[in-house]
Amino acid sequence: MLMKEHKFVIIVLLALCAARSAAGQEADKIYFDDPRCPQAASEQHVAMADSFYRAVLDIYPLELLDTAAWRIAHDSLRAQAWRERYYSNDSEFGMHLRTVIDRLFENAVTITSYVGACNEIIVMDERMIIADSHGPVEWNREANQLGALILRDWSQERQHLIACMDTAMDSLSTSAGLLLDIRRSETLTMNDAALLLGRFASKPLPLCSARVRVRGTQQYYDSVIVAQPRGTWQFTRPIVAIMDSSSTWISGVMAATLDMRTNVEIIGFAPHFPRAVLPVDVELPGGTNVEIPSAILLWPRQIAHLKTPKLRAPRDDRDDVWREYGLKRLYDLTVRDRRQRQDRMERMFEGRKTER
Repeated sequence: MLMKEHKFVIIVLLALCAARSAAGQEADKIYFDDPRCPQAASEQHVAMADSFYRAVLDIYPLELLDTAAWRIAHDSLRAQAWRERYYSNDSEFGMHLRTVIDRLFENAVTITSYVGACNEIIVMDERMIIADSHGPVEWNREANQLGALILRDWSQERQHLIACMDTAMDSLSTSAGLLLDIRRSETLTMNDAALLLGRFASKPLPLCSARVRVRGTQQYYDSVIVAQPRGTWQFTRPIVAIMDSSSTWISGVMAATLDMRTNVEIIGFAPHFPRAVLPVDVELPGGTNVEIPSAILLWPRQIAHLKTPKLRAPRDDRDDVWREYGLKRLYDLTVRDRRQRQDRMERMFEGRKTER
């Protein structure tokens, strides 16, 4: 009985300690209307600037970094942090941080979430995320035994996305050709691209090659990312892929990989290929997250370097116009592919007759 009483007392004491700890943490929080907020915000911004500066020096490929300009930018960020005596999510420090990133890193460094000081509003995921009522993947059966597959939203859980992708591929398995729309790719990652292209690869296909920096050193190693065949079957019939200049470089990598096949055509505009790729996620003091590239892209550098780039585009950016144009190109491609297969079979048949 005594042991039970002791256990009860211990549980009560632990509960009281937890409650006091939570109350103390709440009391320690500084809110926007608190007189201490300006000083706390400045201190957080300085800590963010210092942490960001060190992370870039540790991760970003040094041969692409202007270290003198980065040092000056860091000093400017610190000065801005101490000058600012008020705070909001649109503070001068936040705007200055974005300006520095745009100027020095060509949008290769990304703020993925910005957390305000003084328990202000949290602005989550500053990358553009396209949410669509149709779900992450939309597919349709078109005329002439053609299929259309549109990637709409890659911001959801990857397992759900891959399951939707596989369902779509199974529904379009008998299609003579496939129209693949990869323009909406703002949240696409390299792993996503490898899983996606695995359904179109009958053999391993290289996605990209890069020189990756070993964090905190001046050493590098070469890395080749490969899309491995995935699923019980792969779609090897003709494909027309749509992309545009607003697509991410990963969409360009996907297009470049697909274009290695002879029965694939890319239509649209080539996106910009950055030199620095393969980002590493870094959390700054206060909870802000940034992605800092860790590698130098070796291949592909742009669509124009491919053996048959074939970039064509209508003069209208409406989806229905692109769809109609892409399906027309796909129909022509399937007709040509069918004739080529028939010619190969006829030559094979004639060869066997000659041998006899």
